[in-house]
Amino acid sequence: QSPYTRTCAPTQQGEAKLPAPMPHALQSVYERFEAMESGEYSASPWPWGYLTRLTNAFMPGSITMLCAAPGTCKSFAVLQCLLYWTQSDIPASVIEMEDDETFHLSRLVAQLAGDSRLADPTWLSDNPGAGTSAVEQYADTIEQVGDRVYAQPESDRAGFLSKWIESRCEAGDRIIVVDPITAKDDEDAVYKSDKRFVRSVERIIRRSGSSLLLVTHPVKGGRKSQDLKQDPLADFSGGAAWTRHT
Repeated sequence: QSPYTRTCAPTQQGEAKLPAPMPHALQSVYERFEAMESGEYSASPWPWGYLTRLTNAFMPGSITMLCAAPGTCKSFAVLQCLLYWTQSDIPASVIEMEDDETFHLSRLVAQLAGDSRLADPTWLSDNPGAGTSAVEQYADTIEQVGDRVYAQPESDRAGFLSKWIESRCEAGDRIIVVDPITAKDDEDAVYKSDKRFVRSVERIIRRSGSSLLLVTHPVKGGRKSQDLKQDPLADFSGGAAWTRHT
């Protein structure tokens, strides 16, 4: 007997009724647990195992916010994630909304070599050949990661982002990153568009089973302490939609 059917009690004539299908809600819950037990429905990992265990952030259809102050190496962390996902054969892509692909991939060289001096133009000027040798050494990895890095559009960023995210879902990406999401609008328009944007991509992400990572920073000057006591996430830059829908 299928686990999705149930048999009713016999009739007075002693003839059992035909099995009736489970109600849709019960069937969908059963299938979800079945998928979790088989490992089909699970969180894609961060490069750091403890963060995966603590957050389960990249469950299928999820939207996650990564928030930290400016200058705290958020983009470096995103690069390290993308490198890990590439090496782990997890389909992923990143759109860099600040600076271009060359800037970010040049930083990747320093990460691959484990030498922060490779991100220092002055040091490179004093040590000719050090940078180009590193690029040659890690050429294959730079190419593989570079194929997953996309550049910011020149205009209509919010409209472009929705279409780009949908295209990456259709391409089969398991994880999609926007770094940072705060660059999608002019500052005076952000509160008006955040709600529309997050609702539109929420439907896309849930339907596809991909996961979306949005990088952001705290609001300038910080929120009042009483606001943070009521909502610890009130410090996020942008509209309230981020904390309500992610």
